[in-house]
Amino acid sequence: MDMCVRGDNPVALSLSDEIEELEEAEDYSLDVDSDADDYVNDSDDEAGGINRDPRKSKYSLDKMKKIVELSEKDGHSQQLSTSILNCHSRRKSPAYVANEGTTQMKIQEVDERTFAEFLNCREEGIVIHDRDIEEMALSAAEGIGLENFKAGHSWIHLFKKRHNILSRKITKMIGTKTKAELKAIEESIVQFHNEMRPILATTPKNKVYNTDQSGFNLEMVSGRTLEFRGMKKVEAVSQRIQATTHSFTIQPIISVDGKLHSPLFVCFYEPAGAPKKFAEELSSFANLYCTWSKSGKLTSGHVKSWFEDVLLPLADAQSNQKSVLLVDKWGGWNQALSLEETVEKLDIHIIPPGATGRIQPLDVFFNRQFKQFYRILSDLIRRRYDGFILSTRKNLATLLSVIFHQFCAPRLVIFV
Repeated sequence: MDMCVRGDNPVALSLSDEIEELEEAEDYSLDVDSDADDYVNDSDDEAGGINRDPRKSKYSLDKMKKIVELSEKDGHSQQLSTSILNCHSRRKSPAYVANEGTTQMKIQEVDERTFAEFLNCREEGIVIHDRDIEEMALSAAEGIGLENFKAGHSWIHLFKKRHNILSRKITKMIGTKTKAELKAIEESIVQFHNEMRPILATTPKNKVYNTDQSGFNLEMVSGRTLEFRGMKKVEAVSQRIQATTHSFTIQPIISVDGKLHSPLFVCFYEPAGAPKKFAEELSSFANLYCTWSKSGKLTSGHVKSWFEDVLLPLADAQSNQKSVLLVDKWGGWNQALSLEETVEKLDIHIIPPGATGRIQPLDVFFNRQFKQFYRILSDLIRRRYDGFILSTRKNLATLLSVIFHQFCAPRLVIFV
């Protein structure tokens, strides 16, 4: 045995068996939870000399530096811990320090740097593929001086498996926002919450309202269907193709106590103008407030009439206390919000731009759920009642009336 600790130091002598065992190993590597094969490809053994001997010590680069530093001082044998007193580690550590760690340490660092860059791209909304992971890994390896590293298919597969990463279909495209803009949105959300807390604490829940618009295609069709594996062309039938590209608008009201308030505001798509029978045809739907436009979208004039006929009477009926209304920043509100009666009866609060999808009650609770239920019911009707044309005015009103009635059920209040 090569005893490099001076004299017959009792601690060193007691470790003689361990030292002999360690000296049989040729190299030292970082101990990680995953198997070494998770971090290397077929060429790594030749390129980096990765040692898979389980007896090798578990020294980090910092510990190796400490070994070198202490081994150069007199009386070091009393300062080193038991794991540092073996001579083999003292001989090997200087080489590792000079090389900035073992090959396996560097492979682990490549993994960490690649994952950090992946997280950054994900936060920025950048599209990422396997070829991008490969480029990130090769760049990281070059940056730390790891030669002959290859980010092959097996390494990329195991990298994604380790970090629970899969290829997913993009469900929504959004505009580019800088980190400063995203930070500003986050700050506006916090500020809005702080502003609303004392108001909500002192206002009855049935006096705090939110209203918002949501567009619906005249005929709603699911974007997916069951089909045999391997089919490249998947087709689906709609009753009227044009109805899948034109829309109408609904605008519900919800209060903080979880109640949906009737009637539901509906703006029908009437490109040629509403017929004389419009009001008569829809008069039987008591839970709908029906209007129309050539585009199917609401205008400030529509909203003003709806305020006067529906929202203001609702706010006034609850109690003499002033009600609170939360709306998004849409210019179409201005005419209605400037009404003298609106100012008297409603305390208006504007939800910060860019934050409605996260904090507006109707966006969180109602709109998506209502639209999904409408789509499911439309699919069922096409399959079982093909004579029921979904996009006609009266049939649209029938579906809306039935579904809205279901969503107003008291048992659903607990889900708000």
